[in-house]
Amino acid sequence: MNHNEFDFDGREASEEASTVEAGVPKDFRRLHWHEPVLNGDYVIDAQRGFELWEGPSGFRADSFVKPIYRRGKIQAAKKLQNHE
Repeated sequence: MNHNEFDFDGREASEEASTVEAGVPKDFRRLHWHEPVLNGDYVIDAQRGFELWEGPSGFRADSFVKPIYRRGKIQAAKKLQNHE
């Protein structure tokens, strides 16, 4: 393992992410690596939880160290059901 895979307190970054992701509400979905991050997406942090991303948009989700989430998984499914 290289030094980039550890958080500042010595824990593995994957340990922190999996702990936080266990409490993700069902109406949030994690962005795929190639999706652009937009205003209104959320950065997840172990200490502070979900933080609204208000920075510049257009960066790919894999350019962030922390996982990025978008709200709307359930809303999109409901829209599909209404149009059928």
